[in-house]
Amino acid sequence: MTRFLTATAIAALLGTGALAQTQLETSTIESFLPRVKVETLTDQQIQGLMVIAQGGDSESEKGLKMRGLVTEANLEAIDTVEIEVQTELTEAERAEIGRYAPELDIAMLSDIDIQRLQNAIDNGDNTEIETVVRDLMAN
Repeated sequence: MTRFLTATAIAALLGTGALAQTQLETSTIESFLPRVKVETLTDQQIQGLMVIAQGGDSESEKGLKMRGLVTEANLEAIDTVEIEVQTELTEAERAEIGRYAPELDIAMLSDIDIQRLQNAIDNGDNTEIETVVRDLMAN
């Protein structure tokens, strides 16, 4: 009976050590790759990732190297986000464009051209606005 209890205690200790190692690996890997699904990694990938994590490279270098060892199948999908972009010019933006190019026909501009103009105006850089207007008038 004593042998059985000793064997059970040893097995419990060994089992706990293995679990702790897995938790350590998981937290270490997730600290560099938050989207990784550790349960999908092979033993070889985990071993390689741990070698990199414990190496002497900078944190950013480690992250880059670790990303090279995982595949898309190992990563959680990123939720897509739809962003609505305003492509209508405000009256203030129209007035600003009019200062630089009163002859520019705004109605003929594409959404991309309008966004370029809006970005230049938002940045407040007169040189950038002039450059964008000049490019649009050349087309």
